[in-house]
Formats: sequence, structure tokens, C-alpha cells
Amino acid sequence: MRKRLLLIFSILLLYGCSLNMPMTERISSLEARFEHIDSLSDEEVARLVEEYNLAVSKFKEKADKLTEQERGDIRLSMNLINGILMKKKMTELEMRFEHMDSMSENDVSSLVEEYKETVSQFKEEGDGYSDREKEAICQSIGRINGMLAKRNIDSSLKDIGDFLNSIPD
Repeated sequence: MRKRLLLIFSILLLYGCSLNMPMTERISSLEARFEHIDSLSDEEVARLVEEYNLAVSKFKEKADKLTEQERGDIRLSMNLINGILMKKKMTELEMRFEHMDSMSENDVSSLVEEYKETVSQFKEEGDGYSDREKEAICQSIGRINGMLAKRNIDSSLKDIGDFLNSIPD
């Protein structure tokens, strides 16, 4: 309970402090912090994502009051942040796929569906991501596709072996 209150307080404090900051600076500041997402704890990442979601909401509310240049700068930063988040999600999916041999068929099916949705999202939004993020995401996609292909080949070989064993001598 104490951690939860501390988390809420820190979000409110950060949000309150950022109210006086111009929108472009706020999003730019978040972008700089997202660059170090791999060194953050899960709790810190959750707080950062929450702060980002709040900033995106404020941007949507105030977009018409910003200049075209400011809106463009903010959208660029948002695309870069979304690329970082996509890379993190894809890396987490890849780690889960590495353990699919110990998963039930239903769990594997759910994981594959989540993977397809994530790849689809990447195809839709990926143009705005940095080259570094796109490369890392594509590498994860390649490794996951390789794991899926291997699983299908192994399954096919087992099915062929079962079939051959069922043929009478």
C-alpha cells in the first residue's frame, strides 16, 4: 500500500511540475528518459509510461493551440518513444518464445496471436521509429520467426515419424 501511495505521489509530483513546462519540452524530456529504459526497473518503467500517457492526453487536448512546428516536433518525439516501447515489447515477446517448448498449445497459440498483433502494429507505425529501433525489432521478428519455423519443422518430423512407425512391416 505504501509503495502504491508513493508511486501515485511521485506521478502527481512529476505531472504537477511538468504542467508549467511547455509541451514540446515535456515530451522531449520524456524521450530522453525513454532512451535509458533498459536500465530502469519495472516500476520505474511503469511510472515513465504513465507519465508519457498523461503527456499524450494533454497533447491531444492542446494540439490546436500549438504551432505546426511544435506539433511536428512532438509527433516526432512520440514516434521515437513508441519505437522504444515497441522494441521493449518485442524483446519481451522473444524471451517468452524462447520458453515455448514448456508451454501448453493454448499458451503458444495465445503468444502467437499476441506476436501477430504486435507485428501488425509495427507495420502500421514503424515508419516513425528510429533506424536503431527498427533494426532491433526486425532482428527480434527474424529470431521469433526462426523459432516458429523450427517448432513447425520439429512437429512435422515427429508427425512423419509417427506415420512411418504406424506402417506395418
